[in-house]
Amino acid sequence: MKIKNSFLLVAVLVASLLSICLYALLSYTRQTQGKDIVLELGVFAGPYWDVTDEDYYKLVDKAIEKFEQNNPGVHVHYESGVRMIDYSEWLSERILKGETPDVMIIPSRDFNMLISLKVLRNLGDLISSDPEINAGSFFPFGYSSGSMNGRQYALPFEVNPKLMAVNKTLLQREGYDVPSLDWKWNDFYDLCYHLTRDLDGDGQKDIFGVCNYKWTDAVYSNGARLFDRDGSKAYFNDAGVIEAVKFMQRLNDLNNDIKLTKDDFDMGKVAFMPLTFAEYKTYTTYPYKIEKYMDLNWSFITLPAGPSGDNVSVADSLLMGISSNSSHEQLAYRLLKTFTADSEIQLDIYNYGHGASALKEAASSPQVEKIMQDKMAENDMNYDSNLIIQVLDNSMFCPVFSKYDELMALANNTIEHIISEDENAESSLRKFQRDILKLIE
Repeated sequence: MKIKNSFLLVAVLVASLLSICLYALLSYTRQTQGKDIVLELGVFAGPYWDVTDEDYYKLVDKAIEKFEQNNPGVHVHYESGVRMIDYSEWLSERILKGETPDVMIIPSRDFNMLISLKVLRNLGDLISSDPEINAGSFFPFGYSSGSMNGRQYALPFEVNPKLMAVNKTLLQREGYDVPSLDWKWNDFYDLCYHLTRDLDGDGQKDIFGVCNYKWTDAVYSNGARLFDRDGSKAYFNDAGVIEAVKFMQRLNDLNNDIKLTKDDFDMGKVAFMPLTFAEYKTYTTYPYKIEKYMDLNWSFITLPAGPSGDNVSVADSLLMGISSNSSHEQLAYRLLKTFTADSEIQLDIYNYGHGASALKEAASSPQVEKIMQDKMAENDMNYDSNLIIQVLDNSMFCPVFSKYDELMALANNTIEHIISEDENAESSLRKFQRDILKLIE
């Protein structure tokens, strides 16, 4: 009997040991094969580009679905309902709790802060050893917007360049052609000068050359800049900035200080108006288009070049990066690539987002034009892929740092006053440069 009991005891122990070993083996296999691994994704609900964006989660969910299909057993989790305006605070709380998402959306204004806190992993070695992507896969400004001090911390998920909308109906009625894509400030000013006039003889201007053209548009298209990458230097009294402000004073004089808005362009009273690519998509696609009064034939071109610059405009970037503390950095990198370097997912930006792709292969695809035209009303079918690619190729990004909003609010108030009051640009900007340097220091 004792022998029988001993045999049973040994059998139970062996079975238990085998069960433990089998469990450990299965767990190891599941880990090594990526099963039961959950990647946390930091993402917010749209809109990001100041336009309505109801389908943003469709874009996110499609990217996750594709990633999970290509990586069996790996799941991606994100917290839904985080609004864009609350996202920075939400992300900060996660970081403080030690719960930084493995992969995260990075609004441009948070980029420098996340690097200074060492939250973002340097992607340099991952990209250099990856034969599928490199810097040349992206438009230069988009790729550069994710770098700092020669290190690549993020890749562009979406970008939003600026275009110049043209009221072709007004130009044709007044006897002018749409300007060429290499037009200059002089061409721009001459058209605005002749188009700004009184039609009915009551002494009031009825049509105008331009609205919503900002002094910053003039600065960047004149080859000048306002701050360096980290906001430690300012250049408000540089010759290019002074020349841009003087040009704005001449334009402002044409309108006799009349403040024009988008509504004036919508009503056909204005020939030119800068707008972002996201605004362009909103203007031309249903259901938003029907809310606008747009009974006019219009198109879009580049912004005019200053004497020292090019037909350049500033573009914003929505970046994505990887946590420096991720336990699954290779998987996180694959997820990052799915969002930013997968042509199929990047094409869906045109279906569900409002920005443009920074991935050259996606932006150059013939499918983009078809997607855009399918969404447009017949009289708005003016999407020109070649032009958009030219704009993306020539776009530049504006560095955004911790004090950027505060400094630019001050700059806007000061320089708009200089323009409207026709102050001496050299002396006023020289004084402002001294003021802004005190705030930077």
